Amino acid sequence: QSWAIIKETRRASVSMLQRRLKLGYNRAARIMDILHERGYVGPENGSSPREILGD
Repeated sequence: QSWAIIKETRRASVSMLQRRLKLGYNRAARIMDILHERGYVGPENGSSPREILGD
């Protein structure tokens, strides 16, 4: 579900997942880390959204 939202919005950020999925920061950040480990999104990019790698 998280990956579908990222593809739809073309925005890979923890705050976007928090808002769209109504999650806390820790859970949303963990999901983003898992997506990074699996090659779907790039590494943290400061305050900017992560690069979307997978499709």
